[in-house]
Amino acid sequence: MANTYVKAAFAISMSQSDASIIRDAEVACDAIQTACENSDLAPAYARLGFPFRVAFPAREGDPFGAFFEIFDDPAYPTLDCDIEYGVPDAMGRCVVTFSGDQFGVEQIAMLLFTACKSALPCAFEYAYDCDSLRLGEFGGGAAVITTYGVTHCATARLIHDALSAATTEPDDGDDGFVLAHRDTEHGLSFWNDASGYDRLALARVFTEEEAGSFVRPVQGDHTEWLAMPRRLA
Repeated sequence: MANTYVKAAFAISMSQSDASIIRDAEVACDAIQTACENSDLAPAYARLGFPFRVAFPAREGDPFGAFFEIFDDPAYPTLDCDIEYGVPDAMGRCVVTFSGDQFGVEQIAMLLFTACKSALPCAFEYAYDCDSLRLGEFGGGAAVITTYGVTHCATARLIHDALSAATTEPDDGDDGFVLAHRDTEHGLSFWNDASGYDRLALARVFTEEEAGSFVRPVQGDHTEWLAMPRRLA
């Protein structure tokens, strides 16, 4: 028998208002778990601060309905970490520290994304391990949180990408392809589905299969597929 752990410890700076939402999220978890009846939840929700109620508006018949959405298991809402709050600085920001041995990666990432806009963009790392030397039980990753959402990066994926890059030729397009249009006056532009040919930063990246079946828009004869460069190590 062996025990596995997901560990993390990090600090994020945010506004006092957003820090108050984190505090109320802890209170909300306790209130939900100790409520005897569903009728107890409405008063508990009403006692929470205004910033929390704006971030997680009540749903008809379920005051904590929006709050439950940040959890993988809404039947057991818990943040699965210890949280400490620093003293606000002269700019009204404070440092909030998160740590734990069985860390709630998904719910903390979603809590930061949903309720702590002053902290974005931000990211945190985590590790998982085991008290027995079992295969496949060691690794880690990171959650990157922006105004657009949460992206998870795992060490297993990094290893896969590094091995793939090491065993393919640069022109094989392992990281995808872009459709380029060459203009004698304006140079290269790249296809995206929203605005057509535009700058590279907006380009749609195609897989090899997608590129093979894509019907090129009529734009003269000067279009070609270009392999995306490998990501830098």
